Amino acid sequence: MADPFSITLGVLQLTGAALKTSSVIYKKAKIFRNYSREVKRVLKGFDRQRQNFIHEVHLFLRQARQDEDDIEQMLDDAEHPNWKSKQLRFGLEAAFGASLDACRDTIEEIGSILTTMQLELVCFDEIAEMCPQHEPLKEAVRRLRNKVKITFDKSKFEEQIKNLRDLLEDLRSLRRQVAEIKQPSTQPNLAPSSRPNQQLSQEYGTIGKARRASKALHQALAAAWLRSLATSSSLEDVRHNVKLLLDIKATDSVEMEVMISCYGHKKPCLTLKEIDQSPLGTGKFHVESQIIDFMKSGFGTPPDSVPDDHDGVRKRRKVRFADDDAQNDQDCLVTTDSNPQPVDLRSIPNFCTVFAPKNTMCRTSKSKCVGFLEGFANETFRHTFFESPDTQVSRSPSVKIGEILSQPVETSVNFVDQLKLARNFVMAVLRFHSTPWLREYYSLHDLFFFRTSGGDVSSCLQTAHLDLDFIQCSPDVDCSTQMTDVGNNEAIETARLTHGVRNLTLWSLGVVLLQIGTWSIIERLDDVTNVRRLAQRVPMLGKRYRDLTKQCLECDFAYGDDLSKPRLQQAVYENVVCGLSNMISSLDIGDE
Repeated sequence: MADPFSITLGVLQLTGAALKTSSVIYKKAKIFRNYSREVKRVLKGFDRQRQNFIHEVHLFLRQARQDEDDIEQMLDDAEHPNWKSKQLRFGLEAAFGASLDACRDTIEEIGSILTTMQLELVCFDEIAEMCPQHEPLKEAVRRLRNKVKITFDKSKFEEQIKNLRDLLEDLRSLRRQVAEIKQPSTQPNLAPSSRPNQQLSQEYGTIGKARRASKALHQALAAAWLRSLATSSSLEDVRHNVKLLLDIKATDSVEMEVMISCYGHKKPCLTLKEIDQSPLGTGKFHVESQIIDFMKSGFGTPPDSVPDDHDGVRKRRKVRFADDDAQNDQDCLVTTDSNPQPVDLRSIPNFCTVFAPKNTMCRTSKSKCVGFLEGFANETFRHTFFESPDTQVSRSPSVKIGEILSQPVETSVNFVDQLKLARNFVMAVLRFHSTPWLREYYSLHDLFFFRTSGGDVSSCLQTAHLDLDFIQCSPDVDCSTQMTDVGNNEAIETARLTHGVRNLTLWSLGVVLLQIGTWSIIERLDDVTNVRRLAQRVPMLGKRYRDLTKQCLECDFAYGDDLSKPRLQQAVYENVVCGLSNMISSLDIGDE
């Protein structure tokens, strides 16, 4: 299949050229139809097909969600710069998909017929040459029509008009079929954005479980780090960073991918001279979280307390390096069994050494289990950590989504990628709202990607993640940087009381969707009036996308404004997530 960009560009060039030719023929026909009644009748037949062609081009461009005023200007001016617009190229590619090639061929044939018809009218140039400069050409035709014999082949011209009519009907059929295919199938008692109940239950049913598991994981990590630092002589500059990928799978267990970096600790197995404030390293882990009853888990105490001894933990052999300066450093741990039982990581002093990428305990196998933590969020979860293989992604820098939006839309993203990005963010909000991973008042800057060398936006979407710093300022206080500060509290109150924002989480989601839809950054997120004004405009993604954005901004789902209520969560999923999925399905037409 040909490159869709070259096809699209060819369509625009051919359409503009065909319109220009039809305009030249029309102007000539208005003059020379006064030559005879037969010529007038034939040329009027052409004028009808010319109008049909203009209307078809109008509807053709409208499929690309082009502004109506711009379309009118393009139809009036075949040299209008929008005939070379990259945005229009993307729009036609998204709207017609594989059918665009057939449209191009049809328009090319129309242009060829118009050129032939233009040549058929060359015979009237003889009259134009005989016309004095001061005399209007139309008057000269009337004066000379009985004196000058013009050889005009009426039958050939009528044959070309018939061919033009047939091609316009082909173009009309293609356009109508594409428009019908894009419409959701009509099903009684189902909203256009609804999915089948089975598919809805499969995906939507995992959201609440993923939210509880991620919240429990945060609680488990925070509690374990606080305990390990309780005996530390200094907490200065000690912090931990966790990157949680959005792609969470939930069946019997919840599967998450995390990357953990620990700062401010002594590096394991190094001399005192080599200890600095750089991280121990960044470990990449696959986490499986399962709900357990802590009374049956082998521990007689609640999950946020730790046994005083190490009963139940398999004994491990200590390994020391010969360097005398390192003899008091943290020991490296290796297992003495080829198939060790999972280790409660809370039982390991300074268990951050487990996350160090060069630790001999955990870099020998792709799926090596390095231990578990337990955390509580409505239920008790056991989070088992498995080592993930080191990849290019895990070594790539993490960048905010705002950096991607700062790049020109023409060179960085297409409609399908924009819609997938929007859908990923909505799913992230449903999974992580009311958890420490996502603030109530958030923005685009709370979502990150890994920038891989040569990676496009499509590949970056697979690496979308949240980034959270844990900063322990005392043994009994968790200072996660994502916690709402005083400034955010003031912004929340202002938004609710002054501007009538019903739900700040959904308002923030609407602002994010607005920026993705326009592929631009809104500098002042607190300017509610400006946000609402921008939301009235129809983006390149279309009216349906605009309506979904406004629905989030105004929390207009008919189920109140409390997102902790399951019915509102389901309404957001059914309307926004499923609505975006339908738009993606209608545009994501791959090459065959």
